[in-house]
Amino acid sequence: MKVSIKSNARAKRLTITLSEIDLEKMALESFYQAEKRVQQIVNNIGKELTREILQSHDIDNKTIELDWQTWYRKEVSTGHYQTLYGAVAVSRHLYQTSAGGATRCPMEEVCGLSFGAATPLLAEMLSFKVSALPPSEVAKDLAKHGLRLSPSFIRDVAQQVGRLAIEKARTWQLDSVASESSLLWKDNG
Repeated sequence: MKVSIKSNARAKRLTITLSEIDLEKMALESFYQAEKRVQQIVNNIGKELTREILQSHDIDNKTIELDWQTWYRKEVSTGHYQTLYGAVAVSRHLYQTSAGGATRCPMEEVCGLSFGAATPLLAEMLSFKVSALPPSEVAKDLAKHGLRLSPSFIRDVAQQVGRLAIEKARTWQLDSVASESSLLWKDNG
């Protein structure tokens, strides 16, 4: 099965073309098997749409200014990401300072890809599932739906989400205290 997407921003139109699908054959299968094929189709569409959206956030400037430094564009490279619909590969630009060292990927930063290779929606789902099940059981559950992830990947992403939550907890608590203080102020005012 192949999925191709054409967008027309002016017309606000998205055309999704599915090829190499035998609908008659699907109709002859059991309904359960047909549903599984539909799920594969939907996952393939999800992967292609996610790839398109990621690609649309790529930056292709010769230089960018970040953190008071000039970063220079390097050759295009392929990033591999895990989405809720499966793995996608995206061509994107990396940037590096004139001193060398670490590179940055503005596309990843803009899209909130701070959980390694996992997209934010996938990271959210994995952390929720790991709160109730061990990573090995989460992996089995996801595999039933066509998403094959290793228990170690699932565990690592859930831990990254947990670390982020701990880092943000203080800010969240301060925001909560500020909200309560303003309510008290209004009541006493």
